Amino acid sequence: ELRLSVQRSEVVHTSIVAPPQEVIAFLSDMNNWKTWGPWIQSVRRSSARDWTLEAQAGPMKVRFVESNSLGVLDHEVTLASGVTVLNSMRVLPNGSGSELVMVLFQSPDASTEDFERDIQAVRDDLARIKKVAEAPKTGTGL
Repeated sequence: ELRLSVQRSEVVHTSIVAPPQEVIAFLSDMNNWKTWGPWIQSVRRSSARDWTLEAQAGPMKVRFVESNSLGVLDHEVTLASGVTVLNSMRVLPNGSGSELVMVLFQSPDASTEDFERDIQAVRDDLARIKKVAEAPKTGTGL
């Protein structure tokens, strides 16, 4: 008999005063991730959906879902260890601006402390994304 199970999850989100299309375009190009991800050293695109990052934790491969009009930016991250993690990310319209939403799941081998650290790291990332996305358009932000 199939036993279903769920993991602990946490929704992290932030409101961004920028149109959803701009936020989606900004986040779907990983070259822009260097503007808010201090842990990213370099980014290389290998196909329409695939990227390779050099990061503090070593090389990572990132694969996005098919490009879509719904603001779904889910992406699989494969770490140097070979472990693959699905990151659920979505940009929703919020008034004339955007709501950036991520859902984190606690992996079975992660302690509560590890998971709390992951949640805080994503909160920090979203705060930096918001700052860059809302910056006046001087050619460096959106």
